[in-house]
Amino acid sequence: MRGVINLRGRAVPVLELRRKFGMEPVADTVSTCIIIVEAELEGEGAVIGALVDSVREVIEIPAEAIEPAPRMGTAVRQDFIRGMGHRNDGFVIILDGNRIFSVEELAATGAAVGAGALPGEDAAPVAATAGGEGAPL
Repeated sequence: MRGVINLRGRAVPVLELRRKFGMEPVADTVSTCIIIVEAELEGEGAVIGALVDSVREVIEIPAEAIEPAPRMGTAVRQDFIRGMGHRNDGFVIILDGNRIFSVEELAATGAAVGAGALPGEDAAPVAATAGGEGAPL
């Protein structure tokens, strides 16, 4: 766990996606961001902050524009991928927040399980595109 942030009066644990994906750590930059992920664990809602290298844009992708991810070989963990979304002339990989973070990881952070969605927020499918082709999220 990287730390905890205060989000609208709620303590939210922050986990590093680089570490989760087995990538080498890098120093934080001005582009480093925290993405708020609403996940369902053991049938209850949990809010987690995911530390990422950068975010170019945040887009909403309707469910009908998401298709199953093709097999990408052993370098990519298929179980973390929800699907592929159509975006302009390309595709966006959509990660599955319910599978990226385990119950054990959240228990170790003291995450607020059972908190549900943030006030005024809907849990629509959302994807963040990385800062360039081939760049890690």
